Amino acid sequence: MSKSTDLLNKVQGFIINFANESGINLHDQFKSVDQFKQFVIAITFRTLTEAGVSTEDAFNAVCGEGSFKRLADELWETLQPVEHASR
Repeated sequence: MSKSTDLLNKVQGFIINFANESGINLHDQFKSVDQFKQFVIAITFRTLTEAGVSTEDAFNAVCGEGSFKRLADELWETLQPVEHASR
């Protein structure tokens, strides 16, 4: 299991345990499993960055090592102006 999967599974477990202990029905709070997964990812990323972890390190922790650079490179390439052939 990757470090990012392990981290997300732990956070998911904390959320589920907290909800159960607090009498919160997560099925009522989230419309779908995907929405809950997105919440787990977002809260993990936010917690890491608010704790002082750099954006790059937090992104890599959540999405896997090297993910930030791959995303940054892809976005950079996508946002570059299209060069037109001269006539």
